[in-house]
Amino acid sequence: MADYLVLGVIRRSESSRSAPTAIADVLGRTTGGMTLTLDRLVAAGLVLRSPDPMDGRRVVVELTPKGLEAAVQVNAELHAWESELVLPGNDADALKLVEALNAAVHSRSE
Repeated sequence: MADYLVLGVIRRSESSRSAPTAIADVLGRTTGGMTLTLDRLVAAGLVLRSPDPMDGRRVVVELTPKGLEAAVQVNAELHAWESELVLPGNDADALKLVEALNAAVHSRSE
């Protein structure tokens, strides 16, 4: 799930590219932890690191076609799972909780 969240942040970033520090900020992670995650995603062929075209001292991260496919597939599976959730009765409080959780997850990945 942690790797998927990184893929989701990149996917939703402007021009589907992002700086590792920006991803870490969105997800509330350390830059050291983000480096380890990105190393794993690069090794799996899901993301590419390249020099920032605007500032050669920085790095940007973008999804590979395989990474985009994985992000889309996991997102679809999560939405399918959400649609199958059955709340007990017409419990408005439970529904509000699910909506609040959903909004929180979506706001963190944008």
